[in-house]
Amino acid sequence: MSLKVVSATSDEEIERKRIEREREQASSLFGAAARTLAANLLRAVRGSGASYRLVGEIRDLVIALDAFGKTHGDYPAQDQWQDALNPKLAWGEIRPRTLSRYDDYLALDEGERLHLAVDEAIDDVCSAVLQRQASMLARQIPNSPEANVTSPTHQTTFTRPEA
Repeated sequence: MSLKVVSATSDEEIERKRIEREREQASSLFGAAARTLAANLLRAVRGSGASYRLVGEIRDLVIALDAFGKTHGDYPAQDQWQDALNPKLAWGEIRPRTLSRYDDYLALDEGERLHLAVDEAIDDVCSAVLQRQASMLARQIPNSPEANVTSPTHQTTFTRPEA
């Protein structure tokens, strides 16, 4: 007597789920590599980074970008880069149960609201400091309109990966 295994999932559904898993893995790999490199670069600018690791971290990011391109058909868009490098989103991945800034804001007492306001002010100052440092590194005048624009001579063009 022979048994025949019958699956309720079609071959197409299995393939779709496999592709979806590969895309999620590539996105996760990209985000982790981008954050690791960015964090080390920020520390190096501050004078405490592990600059000897930069080449390896750049290589890891290139490998992650290649995997992302192969699974998604293109390199990450601007919003995907921003999400990958957003410290608040990264913190949410580490501490998913923490109260987001605006969840149940009205339920917070005055002290907790003040704490959130102070956190937002600190975030604003940190963002301004990072913008100033980036402008100085790029030899741009801080707080000028040019400080937010990359020079066309320094832009990198990537070719689309082959599917």
